[in-house]
Amino acid sequence: MLNLHKLIKGNEENCLKASKLGIIDKLLEILDIHSVKTLYPMYSQPLQTYINSFPSSCKDSKLQENVLIWAKRILETDNEMVLFKILLQYYEIIYDFGTIEQDGKPNPLLKDMMENGTLTKLLEIFRNDKYIDWRIKEYDAISIGRLFKAVPLPLDGPEIIKHLKWQVLISNVYQCRHSLKTLPLLAECIQNHDLILEEEFMASANKILEVEKNKNKPDNLINFLKLIINLFKYGILETKEKERMEIEKENDKKKEKQQKSEKKEQKK
Repeated sequence: MLNLHKLIKGNEENCLKASKLGIIDKLLEILDIHSVKTLYPMYSQPLQTYINSFPSSCKDSKLQENVLIWAKRILETDNEMVLFKILLQYYEIIYDFGTIEQDGKPNPLLKDMMENGTLTKLLEIFRNDKYIDWRIKEYDAISIGRLFKAVPLPLDGPEIIKHLKWQVLISNVYQCRHSLKTLPLLAECIQNHDLILEEEFMASANKILEVEKNKNKPDNLINFLKLIINLFKYGILETKEKERMEIEKENDKKKEKQQKSEKKEQKK
């Protein structure tokens, strides 16, 4: 499985070969016949790699159907280590399926996941505060957020977005990146805007610009700018004005701080 992962990662030609040789079908068969207790992440990692490396595969209805079956089954595990590692792949797969749709269009997996009970299970995981590994809840929030691309969040929406924003502002680099990659998708729906803008989030997140601007690959900066663009693109005038004022307020604070610093230097 590890060799397959390495061979197809970032290589569309090898992905196509793997598909034609029936390797992907065999992989899906393994995921289907194994019990939940033996469905370790090493079996699903090549699937996630295949989908990520071969985006057009997301248009394959058979693959989508099998992913939906696997996605529902694997969440039934009571092994926290397995669940955590699976969720790492889970939100990437959800994201990749979402990218085949145009901006403003929902994730193609959402409808079926709502109907087959997968979304219900994801929400149950999010509401469960008994997990020893707190990252399970955080990564589950990312999965739900990506699933609700361009669609209003469910009743748990405020808590889900709160978790995503928390991960952007005070969590580690990895979680920050993936949460910030998720928020622009939610911003494709105007009903999610107020939740995103609550608690002066944009002003606080604006600090990312200072940290990221000198990096060779400023992924967080790019995703933050995508968030701003989508808030303007899909927002109403009131939302746009609120966003503008928050960012200006933070910029004024920076200018004031800089001026004080300059005055101190002059006194020296």
